[in-house]
Amino acid sequence: VMPRGGSRPVPTNERFWNKVFVSLACWEWTAARQTNGYGRIMHNGRPTAAHRVAWELVNGPIPEGMSVLHRCDNRICVRPEHLFLGTYKDNSDDKIAKGRADMPLVIETAIRKWQEPGG
Repeated sequence: VMPRGGSRPVPTNERFWNKVFVSLACWEWTAARQTNGYGRIMHNGRPTAAHRVAWELVNGPIPEGMSVLHRCDNRICVRPEHLFLGTYKDNSDDKIAKGRADMPLVIETAIRKWQEPGG
């Protein structure tokens, strides 16, 4: 991203971590948020969830079909130690276990996934 005034481009790593409030618990995203409450940043030319970018900056690319989940259940947390990879099913199971799943939506989505080819 080119900063105003035409000076040197700011590397994603620097631009990202400058928008994080670090505490002893969660490291919270302080910039833009998606309507669902997750942090958001432009990454590779498109808006991306901040916790996904944190994962990539620390661990490398997210494997195809994998989600980045929060151990802390804090949507704006980008602390690498609080993030882990999981499948779509792992993410749904995690939501249910933590009591924050919209059950009708979970069921509807699971049925839709099951009906997909290869599902």
